[in-house]
Amino acid sequence: MEIHIEALICYAVFFSLFVLLLFIAQKDKRLSQIPFLGLFILLTLFSGLRYGLGRDFEIYEFMYNNPVHSSSFDFVEPFWQTFIMICRTLGVPFLSWQLLVSGLTIGLCMYSFRRLCGSYWWMALLSFVLIYSGYFESFNIVRQYLSMSVVLASYCLLLDKKYGYWFLCCLLSFALHHSAVVFVVIAPFVLFTSERLEAKSWFLFLIVSFLVGKFFLMPIVDILTQFLPERYSLYTHSDKVYAMSSDSGVYPIFLNLTALFFLYLRQHIQTSNVLYRQSIDYYLTAIIFYNLFINFEIAARLFYYPFMFTFILFPLSFKYSRTKWVSWALSAILCVFSVFMVKNLGNIEEPYSKYRTIFDTVIYK
Repeated sequence: MEIHIEALICYAVFFSLFVLLLFIAQKDKRLSQIPFLGLFILLTLFSGLRYGLGRDFEIYEFMYNNPVHSSSFDFVEPFWQTFIMICRTLGVPFLSWQLLVSGLTIGLCMYSFRRLCGSYWWMALLSFVLIYSGYFESFNIVRQYLSMSVVLASYCLLLDKKYGYWFLCCLLSFALHHSAVVFVVIAPFVLFTSERLEAKSWFLFLIVSFLVGKFFLMPIVDILTQFLPERYSLYTHSDKVYAMSSDSGVYPIFLNLTALFFLYLRQHIQTSNVLYRQSIDYYLTAIIFYNLFINFEIAARLFYYPFMFTFILFPLSFKYSRTKWVSWALSAILCVFSVFMVKNLGNIEEPYSKYRTIFDTVIYK
């Protein structure tokens, strides 16, 4: 396996500083503002100064530098087209634009963790980095992740029953990425069913979604093709329907087992915090989406919206658990997630294994 020493050094420095700042934040609550700011800077720089990382990096770079000649420019949302043209008019280079987008994404996520998890924000941030579908996936689905961060940051408005302001935030997230419409559907469902659906119903949904995704995917795709706009229906063509690249058979099983574990906690942890129960329901919904579209990677990206609440679920589970075995189980689950994260970062077929910054003149092939 090809190993890039420069990339290993970058990751070693990043994770060392990350753990150090988290330790300081957790150890001394009085100084939490300083490591909080330090973590924001660290995560923003590591993401924003990357070069070549992200499956669509070259597409974004070419689209920004040559919008007239880029076929992708016509397919992005009007908001992004306007945003790109304004930045270009102001003379902002692509990598500065990327740094700005990374800062907005990380800033909104960290704001969400602080608002929704209180003093446990550091644990939310830890899960955000250790679970691949968090921080490192934001390198890939850039527009969608910024949209998701708006969704998560605005959730406190929904909890405070400020529905008008929340809906305006939903419009913003929709403008950033049209897939955000899925959360506008999911959120009312979770709010309405949180106290009504029993564990056996969720268990049945998990089983059915797994069977449907395994054996009945193509008929569903054919139906979607008839209703989707042309700009999205092209993704349902047979050459676009393929299994998720990370699917080795183990990860889906692991996700479903964790869903059953949190379903158990849903029944046995008693708390008046409605966000905790809702976070479990969002996690269960995310795994159902994953099961349904496990063989359709592009559609499976919809699962990221409810999955965002995983980063809220872990700290709240630690906070409200009353038995040591639950805390140990949560720690073990987070460790397994981190193993999958390291596996993805070390995959030589992905650009993560060749991490470099804009200051690195070496181009990995």
